Amino acid sequence: MSRIYHEEDSAPLWLHIMGGILGAVVVVLISWKLYVDYQDYRAEQAIRQMKHEAQLRRERAAIQRQQSRERQTRMTIEERKRQERADQFNSPECQFWRNHYQNNMSEKNLEKVKEYCPKNTDGTLTIR
Repeated sequence: MSRIYHEEDSAPLWLHIMGGILGAVVVVLISWKLYVDYQDYRAEQAIRQMKHEAQLRRERAAIQRQQSRERQTRMTIEERKRQERADQFNSPECQFWRNHYQNNMSEKNLEKVKEYCPKNTDGTLTIR
């Protein structure tokens, strides 16, 4: 059902055309504004996601540094214990009682070896 323009209409034809053009411009401007707002929203979401991921990476790196420090501390403590054990094992007292026990395997000499010589990590004694 098409409308035919008659000169008796209340508004002239150019006014109807201008109204249509103006309406189209308003629709285009609103659409453009919505598009720009959506792009801003997506950019903000991407930035937020990148910040979150960066924070997670920093936290993981901090945990790894802490674990590395703890591992290094454990290694240092273990090395110190090994060195102390070696020093104690090579001490003159330990050597004396080990040699004395090897020559005379008595209970008293064994007690002195236990007193002056370190035990192995499994709890046994090394006499030789």
